[in-house]
Amino acid sequence: MAHLNHQIAHAYWNNGYATEEAWVIVRTAKNLAGTKVLSEAFVKNKTSARVLQNLGLKNIGQIKRHIPQRVGM
Repeated sequence: MAHLNHQIAHAYWNNGYATEEAWVIVRTAKNLAGTKVLSEAFVKNKTSARVLQNLGLKNIGQIKRHIPQRVGM
């Protein structure tokens, strides 16, 4: 199983970089026989969820996890 994880600096948002980067990972994983791709996005991050949907990944549910607040963003 491949785990897709990406972060794009705010200055580069809305340029398609996240989708392009994720496509490379998904294509590579699919070329490996039987490899599944797992990814996560914050519930409130609709843009990241849309990127995953555009890649053909399916929402299989939500998990509750404590993530410390980011500082300085």
